[in-house]
This record gives sequence, C-alpha cells and structure tokens, in this order.
Amino acid sequence: LFALRMQASDKLAQKQETTKEAALAPSLTLMRDALSTDLKPAIRMAITTNLAEKLSAAGKHKEALTLLENLLANLATGEEKARVLIMAAKQAAHLGSLPALKKAISLYETAADIDSPYANRARARMAAILSWINQGDKAKEILLGILRSKESLEAEDLAHTYTVMADVYAMDGTKEGQAEALIACENIWNLEEISEQWKTRAHLQHAIYCSRFRMHDRALADYLSILATCPASGADPHPEEWFILYSAGAGAVAEHLQLKNYEGAAKLAEQIAAWPHPVGTPRPHSEAYGPQAKRFAEWAESIRRTHYLKPGTQP
Repeated sequence: LFALRMQASDKLAQKQETTKEAALAPSLTLMRDALSTDLKPAIRMAITTNLAEKLSAAGKHKEALTLLENLLANLATGEEKARVLIMAAKQAAHLGSLPALKKAISLYETAADIDSPYANRARARMAAILSWINQGDKAKEILLGILRSKESLEAEDLAHTYTVMADVYAMDGTKEGQAEALIACENIWNLEEISEQWKTRAHLQHAIYCSRFRMHDRALADYLSILATCPASGADPHPEEWFILYSAGAGAVAEHLQLKNYEGAAKLAEQIAAWPHPVGTPRPHSEAYGPQAKRFAEWAESIRRTHYLKPGTQP
C-alpha cells in the first residue's frame, strides 16, 4: 500500500513543473508518516532505505545518514546489515568533511568484516576514500588484496575495483601511476561478462585521464568510440543517455580544440546540437531537441567566429 501511494505521488509530481526537491516532497512525507506507525521489521527496512535514497537524491545526506544509523542499531549482523552499512558510508562520504570521511571509512570497514557478497565492494570504496585523504599506499594495498582473488569476484565487483584503482594510481603523480591508471580502465572493457554501461563508463574514465595526462589523440579516440555507440538516439532517451552523449561530445570537441583541429571541433559541436539527426536535416515536429542542443550550437558558432572559419550548416 505504501509503495503504491509513493508511486502515485511521484507520478503526480512528475506531471507538475516544479523543482526536484518539491517533486520529492510528497514521497518524503508519506515515508516519514509510515515510519511513525507500527510496522513489521521487513517493511520498516524497505521504507527506511527507500527514504534514505530519496533524501540523498534531494541532497539531504546528513538526514539520510542519521536515518540509516538508527536502522543499523536494530539490525543483527549479516548480509542485510552489510548493505545498510555501505549505504550509510556513502552518505557520510557525501558530507565531505574529514570527520565524515573517517566515519565513512569506519562504516565500510565494518561492512567489509561481515561475510557477505558486499565485502569486496566495501573494501574498494574504503580504498577510494583513503586515497582522497592522502593514504594512497594503504588504498593500493587494499585493492591489490582484492585482486589476488579476482577469479572468484563477480564481474561488476571486479570492474568497480579497477575503477577505484585507476583513480588511486592517477593521483600519485608519476608516469608509472599514469600507465597503471590507464591499464586499470582497459581491464574493465576487456572483461567478458561486463555490461555495455560499464564499458562506456570505463572509456569515459580512460578518456578523462588521457586528457589530463596530455594524451589528446588517445582521449579523442575514446570519446569518439563512445559517440559511435549512438547514445540518446532512441524514441525517448533516458537522462543517463543524454549525460553520456554530452559528456563524450564535450570531451571530443575539447580534444579537437587541443589538437588545433578547429573545423573538426565546430562540425562535431554542430552534430551534437542536431543529435540524432544529420546536420541540416529538418527535425520532425514530434521530436524535441536535446536538453543541451542550444549550448552546443552556440559553442560551434563561437569556435567558427574565434578561428575565422566559414559558417557551418545550421543544426
């Protein structure tokens, strides 16, 4: 019943033009009211974790953390507790202060000590935070420990470990660290059982590091390989597809500019502005432009004006 009421309130809020926080408010109220009643433990668990996720989405990380910590006090050790510990650690990490980051490390460490499918995930996330607070050597030690038993890891847990490893090595500021960071990304897209979403994420991470390490040709190749998968080309693209398209598109345009390929940069910006239709092709009235189409069109115009290029075809 609570789930149906929350779905109904979410649908109604989506139809109204309002802020993200205002759209979440009805669901938050419903769940808070539900938790003030006498509930079975399983239902209380489901509503509490759902409420914590929505609070996090609204940027209320401190409230979400308090809610999860209260829930933890009543949970026996086991897989369920490990999952909630990881959720709580994530909220603590979002707060960003040094005490909050240390709390996140402690929560992840507790989760890692529980025999559950989440143990290695907790260790990898703990390593990520350790690298943020200048404990990179300890982070590497944890990650290498996870990889010693990589044959027994699920593909996603292995991919997540490589992702964190790439971040940790990229921070050490050495040529060796740069090489290891790129290898870690490449290890992800070479995993046989990994999803296309993970491969795309790994290519984006690889591209960002290539750009940071001044390997602009390699970064451009990464971004173009992502665009070649044609994200956000369906009838009703998901916001994540638009995010991938615009991240890769902006990265590729920037790399063209770094390589002084100004015509290529302008043409690509025009292409992203018109996406998924060819530049200059009339768009059906039933199809809207992407949410950042105007930004890319203006960027293309600015590139052409700044570098004295001929006007391009309008998107």
